[in-house]
Amino acid sequence: MLLVDAGYDIWIGNNRGTMYSWDHETLSSKDDNEYWMWTWADMGLYDDPANIKMIKEQTGVEKVFYLGYSQGTAQMFYGLAHMESEFHADNIYKVVQLAPCFYPFTPED
Repeated sequence: MLLVDAGYDIWIGNNRGTMYSWDHETLSSKDDNEYWMWTWADMGLYDDPANIKMIKEQTGVEKVFYLGYSQGTAQMFYGLAHMESEFHADNIYKVVQLAPCFYPFTPED
């Protein structure tokens, strides 16, 4: 709230798996196991870039600042490790990671 009070435009991402993300176009969170077949790697490769693109489209800014907390740090670490030059270099000014959690894994684990 301090950043909001200071005049910053704050966007809060909604990760997969929460009750706010259960409305899928074709899969049911209750009946389809495929709905739950994703990892933090998927969030780093697909969800963060989708959120960043949407924020840029809505605001018209050239780049955004990313403030990650806990799980948000893990997915961004993965995204940066795999897409830094292809996406993040052109779309993010800086990344700040608070309370980082990290587990070294690959999607095959």
